[in-house]
Amino acid sequence: MTAPSTHMVSLTFDNFGEAFDLQNRDGSENQTFGAHPSASVLPEILDHLDATELKATFFVEGWNAEHYGPSLMDMARRGHEVSLHGWRHEDWANQTEAGRHLILEDCVEAFGTLGLTPSGLRPPGGVSTSDTAALLAEFDLSYVSPLGHTVDVTTNQVSLPFQWTHVDALYFEPLLAKGRARLLGRSVLAEISAWDAALESLLYARANAATYRTVVFHPYLLAEKRRMHTFKTFTQRLAEWTQGSCVPCRVAADHARSNPDWVAELRRTPPAMGSDELLTAF
Repeated sequence: MTAPSTHMVSLTFDNFGEAFDLQNRDGSENQTFGAHPSASVLPEILDHLDATELKATFFVEGWNAEHYGPSLMDMARRGHEVSLHGWRHEDWANQTEAGRHLILEDCVEAFGTLGLTPSGLRPPGGVSTSDTAALLAEFDLSYVSPLGHTVDVTTNQVSLPFQWTHVDALYFEPLLAKGRARLLGRSVLAEISAWDAALESLLYARANAATYRTVVFHPYLLAEKRRMHTFKTFTQRLAEWTQGSCVPCRVAADHARSNPDWVAELRRTPPAMGSDELLTAF
C-alpha cells in the first residue's frame, strides 16, 4: 500500500448482499440468499484489487456477518478494511439514540464472531448525528464517513466525507431518480460517460492544495459489464497515480489525526458545491 501523501483518495464500497433490499425494497424476503449480484461479483472485484495492489474499505451492513461471513473474511484476508454500514441499512439519522446504540452493538458483536474489528462507520443515508461521535467512541470506532466536504478531527472521532458526485449509485440506482434530477439535471439513469468524467476528476490534484476525496462503488452495480469495465479502468489508473496515494479510510483517519497541518490545508481548499445534499435512498 502506498504511503499517505498530500493528495489522497479512499476507494470504498457500500452495501453487500440482500441487507439493503430487505430493509428498503418490497418482496425481498422470498429471494434465495446467496444469489445477490453483490455476492456473485465480489470475487472479480477482489481479484482485480489484488492485481492492482490497491486496498479498499468495504462498508457492509452487520447483517452480512451472519449471512456472508466467508465473504467478509475474504475481504479482510486480502488486506482490505471491513467497516460498518448499519445493521440492515437503516437510515442512521432516522433512528433514536438507543436504536443507533443497538445497531452498533449488534454490528460489533457480529463482526467479532468472525474475528473482525471495524474501525469506522459510514452512516446509511449519509448523515452523522449529534450523538454519533460519542457512540463511535463507546465502541472504539475511530472515524465516521458522512456526506460533506472537509475532513474534520475532534477529540472522539475523525470525519472523512464523501460527495454524491463521487458515488456510482447517483448515476445508476433507480431509487435515486430525484437526486439525479437535482444534482445532474435529469432523472433518468445516467450515461456511463458521466460517471467516467466524475472518476477522472478524482485524479486531478492541484499542486498548491492538499486534497482528500472518497469514491464510492456498490458491488451490485458492478454486475453490469460496462460499469465493471469503468471500475477496472479507473482503479488501474488509480494504482498508477503519481500525484497522490490511495489509502483505506482507517489509514486516512490516522493520518488526519497525526497531521493537523494537512487537515488545516484541506480546510483551505474550496469545496465543490451542490454534491452534499441528502438523498433518501442511501
